[in-house]
Order: sequence, then C-alpha cells, then structure tokens
Amino acid sequence: MVIPDCGWGDEEAEPKTTRLFQSVLEPDPDGCVYVCYRKNKALKVSAELFCNKWSDFCYPSDYLIVHFGESALLYYEDCVFFLEQRNKGA
Repeated sequence: MVIPDCGWGDEEAEPKTTRLFQSVLEPDPDGCVYVCYRKNKALKVSAELFCNKWSDFCYPSDYLIVHFGESALLYYEDCVFFLEQRNKGA
C-alpha cells in the first residue's frame, strides 16, 4: 500500500493519515513501534503516540522507517510506503 501524499502540514489531510496508521499499524506485543532515523538512531515509542503524533516524528527527516510487528513503513518526502513480510512458504 502507498500513500502518495500523506498531507504533512495540511490540517484536513493529516487526520486521514492518522486514521490509516491506526488501522494498519500492528505494534509489537508491548504496544510499541520503532522509529528509525538512521542505522544507529531509533526511538521506541508506543504505537498510539506514533499514530497521534506521526507528523512530529516525520518532520525532522526527509525519510524514516517505522518497524512494527512483522511489517514496516517507509516515510520518504511526504510519501508513505507500507512494507509487509511475506510468508516464504506461501
């Protein structure tokens, strides 16, 4: 799934992206996601906090990766790409 324009900074579009994140993100069992800015810079935060404040997490960087459960999302210059791990046996 791809969001071609997540609406960062747009008061009408940002809530739509928030709702999509809330419906898609499946956090780790402890309810957290990992927000990775560089290979050695990451934050562990609650999935709820990330979903509600995603634009604040995305602002400092042109790109970031959010790892959650078996999946991840890539934020790159206002686009969001959802990446899912596929079963190798399927």
